Amino acid sequence: MSRIRSASLGATASSLLVVLTIAVWGQSQPQASPHVPRDLNLQAAIDEGTDLKLPCGVTVLTSSLMIRIGNRHIAGAGPCTVLNFVGTRLEYAIAITASNVELDHLTISAAPGVLCRGVSMGNVSHIYLHDLTIFGAGTASPQAGLPAAIRFLNVTDLVLRDNDISGTGPAAGNAAGYDVLSDGGASRRVSVERNRIHGSNSMICIALFNVEDATVENNFIDQSDAFDHSLAEGTGQGYGIVLYGAGQRLIAPGPSGLVRSVNVVAMTTKTPHSFSVGQHIVINQATSTGGTDFNGDFSVTSTPTPTTLTFAQEGPDDRGGSGVVNPSFSSARVAMNTVTNTAGSGIYLQAYTDSVVEGNVITAFGQLMQDTSLPEGGIALMSPMRVIVRDNYIDGSIQNGIALAGGHAATITDNVIGHVKYGVQARGVNQDVRIRGNIVRGVTLAISLPSAPANVFEVVDNTIREGDRSTLKTGFQLRKSDSSE
Repeated sequence: MSRIRSASLGATASSLLVVLTIAVWGQSQPQASPHVPRDLNLQAAIDEGTDLKLPCGVTVLTSSLMIRIGNRHIAGAGPCTVLNFVGTRLEYAIAITASNVELDHLTISAAPGVLCRGVSMGNVSHIYLHDLTIFGAGTASPQAGLPAAIRFLNVTDLVLRDNDISGTGPAAGNAAGYDVLSDGGASRRVSVERNRIHGSNSMICIALFNVEDATVENNFIDQSDAFDHSLAEGTGQGYGIVLYGAGQRLIAPGPSGLVRSVNVVAMTTKTPHSFSVGQHIVINQATSTGGTDFNGDFSVTSTPTPTTLTFAQEGPDDRGGSGVVNPSFSSARVAMNTVTNTAGSGIYLQAYTDSVVEGNVITAFGQLMQDTSLPEGGIALMSPMRVIVRDNYIDGSIQNGIALAGGHAATITDNVIGHVKYGVQARGVNQDVRIRGNIVRGVTLAISLPSAPANVFEVVDNTIREGDRSTLKTGFQLRKSDSSE
């Protein structure tokens, strides 16, 4: 049961803690009035009422809250309704363990080192979090999983909209914690819209692992001054938006990594694959001895051993191997976001199919992380299939504008890219990748493509300004010359 006491700003020691917390994170908030009753048992009120409205005021809590009964709407009067968590380390401020919950119009705050997570939820559906102000969450490590301001696991129909998140991660040192995190599992129909994330020392601002049908739109992300450049960089740190199909496995090399016989392919992976019968997978960058194509998205039909599986694919008998296999996640839309001042890539997608990245503005990215094992850029794609990247504005970095590895039926079109290392860079084995109608300016090299014959590119009608013209090597299809100005 939560122990709660109320106080006016400037009247008690607890109020002084709130003021100090705000000063630490540089936040400005409306003045809170002392309208919360001293004898209010907030946990009991949450349990008993289906529609709970909290007035302006500062409520100081020394233990976590739980929304454990469904069909609850808990709202404040705005940022002036403050739930300030104090004392020893807490796993979360609010945990949601029931479905059909709406939480909105209040502030969740804590000093550094108190909250492992702000709002946490798992195995629930129909959750709506909006108009929340969260600062100081994800500054301590939880007993299991990852620290975050908003964290969810196995959630269906989740909307995160119009929230303001800051002060996530440690007060000193480099990247830790997440602002919005899908912590593994498998979530569906998740929308992250119109949120403002700033002043956070987080590993990733919006990190969606294994989310099917994800929408990330109109968010503002600024990681200014979040990283200590005097410290050594950490692998994989400092991304703006990541949609990651976790579970990538390497395919054993040919000639026995992939064997097609009578329209059935047997695959061997280098390590246990963990895939199950009926699961959709994506194969990319695979090669064959007979020149046929093993790449594509398929459904697993059997798993004879931990390192073997089979799937149906029409085609002549053939052998091959190498490349990667990922679980398949589809229908992602990453659009109209502003991402700036990140240590690593602005937007990163891995193993997504039938998705679009469009209309984003990405500037001053790639400031610290230089992990050459991953594609890195304003927009970076790993094993994309039928993914469209269009109408984005990317500018200002020592890294690449758009980077992809192992693309299959991917389109990069009508983007404006400037003042980066390479405008568009591809590596690995890429099939049917179309690069057309882009404007590239002020770069070291406009378009950098691998020359292996297995790669097939179409490079059409791109305009290169104020920089070196791309050197077009063998191994890809060129239908029409680009123009230089």
